[in-house]
Amino acid sequence: MHIIFEVIDKTGRKLRMTDYNWDHLVKRHSEIASQKENIIETLEKPDKINNSLEDEETKYYYKYYKRKQYNEKSKNI
Repeated sequence: MHIIFEVIDKTGRKLRMTDYNWDHLVKRHSEIASQKENIIETLEKPDKINNSLEDEETKYYYKYYKRKQYNEKSKNI
């Protein structure tokens, strides 16, 4: 498995994005395929981190941006 990037989050956890994880993520959320730098920023400096209800080791990272880029599909919703 190839590592695409590795970061240390705000709590000191080392996080890795592998090519397998990236492919899975982009298949579910194609609009973020070009947002790798924003994803890294979100993991390093999140505005909020939530725990998963299903898995105690899984965390959800959130970063709020003033301007969000929408694709054509999103504009019609």
